[in-house]
Amino acid sequence: MESIACNNDEHAQLFRGQYGYTTSKAALNMITRSLAMDLREHGVAVVTVNPGYVDTDMTHHQGVVKPADTVAVMAGITATPDTGTA
Repeated sequence: MESIACNNDEHAQLFRGQYGYTTSKAALNMITRSLAMDLREHGVAVVTVNPGYVDTDMTHHQGVVKPADTVAVMAGITATPDTGTA
């Protein structure tokens, strides 16, 4: 899960034992945050796009978001300039 808030009893069974997956997501989020801070002065925006619980083979098609919908949202996010002021 991309959010510590989702690491609760309600979602416990979804990623039970998936230590590598959940740890890598947390690491990616921190690397992104660190890179964003380091590169801000150079005008470089760094973002991570976590699409959420997507309906894929990995989620046994129990996801709440369809892949095509996440692609559209991610394309919109990456096309929006981030000035770091929001």
